[in-house]
Amino acid sequence: MGFLDGGHEKDIKASNEVSLPFWLIRALLSGEWIDFDIPAPYGQRVQRALKADTKNVKLAGLVGGTGLWYLFGRAIAEMLEDDQRMALSKMLLDAFDARLGDIHDQAVYFGAGSGARGGQGSDVSEEFRQGLEGTERESTY
Repeated sequence: MGFLDGGHEKDIKASNEVSLPFWLIRALLSGEWIDFDIPAPYGQRVQRALKADTKNVKLAGLVGGTGLWYLFGRAIAEMLEDDQRMALSKMLLDAFDARLGDIHDQAVYFGAGSGARGGQGSDVSEEFRQGLEGTERESTY
């Protein structure tokens, strides 16, 4: 598997850090051949930002084009040890719960045609809508 490290060697050297595709990580973890670090979109920096103000975190841009931060987070949680799984699951649930009121408000506002404004919201609400991830968008529109 040395080719995964960008070299021509047959094996990966012990304690090398290598980025692997998600599907391969699951298989290697089941054989206990690798250690797995929680990806940055679920790491301490994002956790601190969510604790500070969930509304200002643009979840849509954290995990790629589809923006399915919650779904990917659930899949990662399934691969973790119990204590890490519980912490990540709690973070996902707390983030969704904290953002749900704003998501609902946006859906009601735009669902009602937003009166005289013709669907135009404030810059803050527009920025929030742009940061919605896939699951939140499905809940909204």
